[in-house]
Amino acid sequence: MEEIFQNCADNASDAMVRWLGSSSLMTIESIDQAPLEDVQVMLGAADEPICCCSINMTGSLNGWLILAFRDTSGLALSDLVLNNPLGTAIRWHELEQSVALESTNIIGCAFLNSLAKHLPPLKGQPSELIPSPPLFARDYAGCLLESVFMKQAQTANELFVSESRIELRGESLNWNLLFVPDSNAIVSLQELLTSLA
Repeated sequence: MEEIFQNCADNASDAMVRWLGSSSLMTIESIDQAPLEDVQVMLGAADEPICCCSINMTGSLNGWLILAFRDTSGLALSDLVLNNPLGTAIRWHELEQSVALESTNIIGCAFLNSLAKHLPPLKGQPSELIPSPPLFARDYAGCLLESVFMKQAQTANELFVSESRIELRGESLNWNLLFVPDSNAIVSLQELLTSLA
């Protein structure tokens, strides 16, 4: 799974380079498969707000792909994309949210397109993952998990949490990539892991 996610991250990096016309690197530091209730602890302190940009995926797998990050990493991304000195963005206005959403759209689409190539064909048809437009939210980790995953939690007990590092124009940003498949997707992923063993 680590190799697959890193391959997907490499494709996401290439897409960011094409968009920005400058260096970009997304690295998967680690991947954990964890119960939904444990993810809040992984994302950070309970009393510190986090941001997330979420993409609903349908097709061969149904579920969510989410980039979660603290304010410092998200606002720094905005400064880097807009060629502003770091520290220029200090609050989440419409422009900063737009940068986070567009970056998530580019990273997410490239990631899911790459992941689809690793999935086994279904009923003789090539696998595909269709992303929705991303949504931005900012709240405490527990509240975000309840709102974003309320429906998902009824069908899936576990998700994949990947610590990711994004290097953009020489600056390192720490993001968490959450991959949340529904119950049918869990079966497909187990088949995928078995086929790669």
